[in-house]
Amino acid sequence: MASLELSPDVLHGLSLCGDMNDGAFAELSAATFSILLKEVTEEALDATKKLSAVDRAVAKQAYSALCTLVLEMAKHNVDAASAADLLEDCKFSTGKSKSFLGAYTERRARLRQMLGSSSFSYPHVTNVDWRLDYYIKNNHVQRVDLANYLITLKTEESGGAQRDVQFTCTLEQLQDLVNHLKEVSKQIQTMSSAS
Repeated sequence: MASLELSPDVLHGLSLCGDMNDGAFAELSAATFSILLKEVTEEALDATKKLSAVDRAVAKQAYSALCTLVLEMAKHNVDAASAADLLEDCKFSTGKSKSFLGAYTERRARLRQMLGSSSFSYPHVTNVDWRLDYYIKNNHVQRVDLANYLITLKTEESGGAQRDVQFTCTLEQLQDLVNHLKEVSKQIQTMSSAS
């Protein structure tokens, strides 16, 4: 249970869950799992009958705490046995604890899958194409003699989708970009060799 570090606000919200009657908690628990798995929207909380008898501020704080607990448990792949002590400390009755942990165990794999698919990652550069455009004159028939580079970065998104990112730059800007990339590369090599 050491991997779960919950704030005092979350622990207080879980204590509020422990103080709720069993019917209201069962509705809150079921709605929380359904909302987190995107089966329903948060408006489902307003449609519950037994939960509507609970003070709205208490219900919101309890819902927030349950969401945090479920997501942290799924993130750290905590099993039901490890979480039972925490729930007991938060005044959960044996019945509430068993029903909540049973629902969590049943949905843990889907929660972890949802957490894995909702993470953010930058696209990976897979290839670079470039072209040199040399402008001799402009529209005003004046001599320009300007070299521009058209750079196309071929990227791959986390889902496998391919995308092109294009930009133009002068020789000086391109040299500056290359120097910055070399600095980044050196920093990464230094960090990886230090570990």
